[in-house]
Amino acid sequence: MAKGCIFQTNAHMTTPRYRWLDQCVDLLVRHGGHAAAAGVTVKNENLPALKERLMVIAGEQLAGIELHPTLVADME
Repeated sequence: MAKGCIFQTNAHMTTPRYRWLDQCVDLLVRHGGHAAAAGVTVKNENLPALKERLMVIAGEQLAGIELHPTLVADME
């Protein structure tokens, strides 16, 4: 069993427009989250299929959007 989280500021994984994880529910043990992050639990044997599906969904949802890597440091 693999657990992880996804942090994405440009495309909220759980909002109606980007219900990416809802489109992968057949591959997940559980999932949830909010606009800033999403958590998933997935069986190890489903990881390759999950990666492939998320890549397809990302390609569809983010087509034409210029993305830039960012680094946010919360420190004093």
